[in-house]
Amino acid sequence: MSSPNTSIFRTLLLAESAANIGSIIPALFAPELALSYLVRGPSQITPATKSLMQLFGGLVVLATAPLLLSYLEERQSVEQVIAKRRLTYAVMGIIYAGQ
Repeated sequence: MSSPNTSIFRTLLLAESAANIGSIIPALFAPELALSYLVRGPSQITPATKSLMQLFGGLVVLATAPLLLSYLEERQSVEQVIAKRRLTYAVMGIIYAGQ
């Protein structure tokens, strides 16, 4: 049985993963739609900004994978859970440090 702190952590991982997945789909497959909410006018949606939005979507996919791996921890040893969480923290740290 998991402790309350682990339960909160897993719930937050799932919430962030859901938000990421919700932003991945428009960023990758409909960048014009995603950009229409971010820029002032349609003239600012250029091929370059569409490409950057798709690149952003790809980076979010890479960031979401370790989050989901950390969430799916049923019936694993403590060492496996710790290893997956370290991977998650390292990936998220690299992403946020690069901003």
